[in-house]
Amino acid sequence: MWIRSQDKRLLINVSNVYVGGMEDNVEIYQIGEQFNYQLGRYSSLEKALKVLDAIEESLEYPYNEVFEMPQDEEVEV
Repeated sequence: MWIRSQDKRLLINVSNVYVGGMEDNVEIYQIGEQFNYQLGRYSSLEKALKVLDAIEESLEYPYNEVFEMPQDEEVEV
């Protein structure tokens, strides 16, 4: 699946992502063979998990070609 990073600088074909970081500075990364790329940063684990849920849901709709990582303030919990 193609994902556009939160800062819009990265458009990458992603197959694995993970959530890491501290409770008030949580990041979502693409897991690569040689490098991990930061896709977005959120102010809480709850927000990051909500975005991860949205990524998972977008896999169900084949017409979505690119998932754009939302800004922190756009994620409602």
